[in-house]
Amino acid sequence: MGPCSEAARPVVAAEARALPRAYARLDRAGRVGSALAAAACALGALWASLRARPAPAPAAAHAPPGTAPRGIVLLTLNPLGDVGWKASRQDDRSWPLDAGDRRRVYEANWRCYAKLHSYKLILERDDQLARWRFADGGAPPARNASARELLGLRARYSPFWVKYELLERHLARAAWALWFDSDAVFVALPERVEAVLARVVTPASDVVVLGVARKWHGRGHSDDPADALARTICACIFAVRNSAGGWWLARRWFALRELDSSWGDQGAFAHAVLEEHLRHNASRAAGALAPPWHSADFDAIVSPCLRSHWSLSRKDDVACIAAALRALDDRPRVGEPSGWPVAWSNELGVNVNDNNAGGSWSLRRTHMRQRVMRTERPDINSRPALLAHTKTGARHPLMTMYHLAAISRLAEACPATILDVNATTFVEGALFSREGALPAAQPLAEALAERAARARAAVEPGGALAPRARLRH
Repeated sequence: MGPCSEAARPVVAAEARALPRAYARLDRAGRVGSALAAAACALGALWASLRARPAPAPAAAHAPPGTAPRGIVLLTLNPLGDVGWKASRQDDRSWPLDAGDRRRVYEANWRCYAKLHSYKLILERDDQLARWRFADGGAPPARNASARELLGLRARYSPFWVKYELLERHLARAAWALWFDSDAVFVALPERVEAVLARVVTPASDVVVLGVARKWHGRGHSDDPADALARTICACIFAVRNSAGGWWLARRWFALRELDSSWGDQGAFAHAVLEEHLRHNASRAAGALAPPWHSADFDAIVSPCLRSHWSLSRKDDVACIAAALRALDDRPRVGEPSGWPVAWSNELGVNVNDNNAGGSWSLRRTHMRQRVMRTERPDINSRPALLAHTKTGARHPLMTMYHLAAISRLAEACPATILDVNATTFVEGALFSREGALPAAQPLAEALAERAARARAAVEPGGALAPRARLRH
């Protein structure tokens, strides 16, 4: 049963109403009868053929003979030289170490986490690893290139696409692949990836992406993934399952590089995640005998927010993507398991690049603690985030806190006793306690529990830290 079948027409019509341009009038009218639904379906198929080439059908994911897919593989890119997002010297102003030592601090954290939990860590150095997949090497256009000249060029290369190359090379040998950018650190070192995933995934889940705990406009919190898309979904931390749906997501994401180059790979990632929702919704509406959402039967359903060429993509297209997801009356929630192929987690990682830019050190530290410990919502039993995505520098103080706290030295020594400590106690005591060195004779679990209690006691009921001497950094 195809996406334009009688059963699927209301779904396709609903997706068409999400279009901000061509189908806005349908949405305002509020009445879409069967005739309009059929017309919308036909227009949607025509739109798809004009706006995007369907993704190639993903090959079945098989490990080499004799190698059963199992466990977790950790993937990241950390070149030895500056590249792109690491080229800014401004980020180094408040970091107490040089670039080489900074790399050592980050990598000690990743290696310790992989060692503690017996995960395979793929630490890639070559930021040109995926260039061979781009026509003409993905050379950037001339600075003075006109809009007409840009339209004649294929997608340009970005080191961010090393993510896709590593998935192609290593996902088939694992049950799940976890990608994290090289400006992310594991803060909940005792926590396993499987435990974090288990709180949001079901057998139907193929990918886990970051959700947000706060609404984009106004105060309060949101568990609506549309709010996450409205802020731009972060491709900095995500997990992909070795499944047909996981491979579809990876390959569709890469195919969309020709149509959206916002933030390198992030715009294409948002479109691919949206399409996964739309295709699953259409498959579900088509009935129990419908083919799976990742089959070619649903290739006519594409993101209604795509433009015809990568040079035409705009960063504000995320508002359209969020509106298209919001048009689905039934959609997954952040932090909750569901039958959807996309699971949204605010525990897998937290993106702290967007706040703590000003104010006193104590205030910034309080805000950071709320974000990392996920205590902004008193109505849920919060656990700390597994990963924190940040930068270094005066505007991004988390890594200065990390370097000054015990967690940095614990990650370098990497004692197995870290696993004996509750994750919440560990993060409170090792990252947010004000003391520096741990007592050598005191058991790690006892020392961190004592330190976590003092850290919590230093926070007044109103959320502000009790007056203390300002911490230098």
